[in-house]
Amino acid sequence: MLVCFTGRTVFVPRGNEMVGRPLLMALFESDDEQYAWLNSEVCIAEGIHDPQSPPSRTEIYLCTNDLE
Repeated sequence: MLVCFTGRTVFVPRGNEMVGRPLLMALFESDDEQYAWLNSEVCIAEGIHDPQSPPSRTEIYLCTNDLE
């Protein structure tokens, strides 16, 4: 499965430092039948990137339409 992230990093203050907080859109491409349903879904990702405290952390959320 290939996961691509595109977006911007928003820097937020934490103490005396500015810490990167990426806001991203996640695109999935999978040949595996188990995950093929993700190929047509829209997902967003929110993460924390702090070079002083690795590893980075990313949470991916599936967007759903509540208007139908």
